[in-house]
Amino acid sequence: MECRLARRSHSLWLVLKAQKNLQQANANLAFAKKGNEILGSVFTGLDPRKNYGTMGEFSQALKNNLRKAVQELEGSAVLRRSVCAHRKKCLREMAKRFSKS
Repeated sequence: MECRLARRSHSLWLVLKAQKNLQQANANLAFAKKGNEILGSVFTGLDPRKNYGTMGEFSQALKNNLRKAVQELEGSAVLRRSVCAHRKKCLREMAKRFSKS
């Protein structure tokens, strides 16, 4: 009897652990999708041959998109702080490089 109870308890524990892991996996997937969406937005609509007459105009459009992406990252509740801070840092560095050119 004790052996059956132990097996059932262990089985229940495994089910609960699997559910927790699934929830974490879904949260990670949502996190990755949102981050990719924000980072992809930097390049949305940018085509230097069709939309911009000069590289300066293209560079300015890219800087504007980078600023928007940083603002969206800052306002996003989905993203974790440590990763969000790293992405913001990368985007700011890109924006600085473009502002120098």
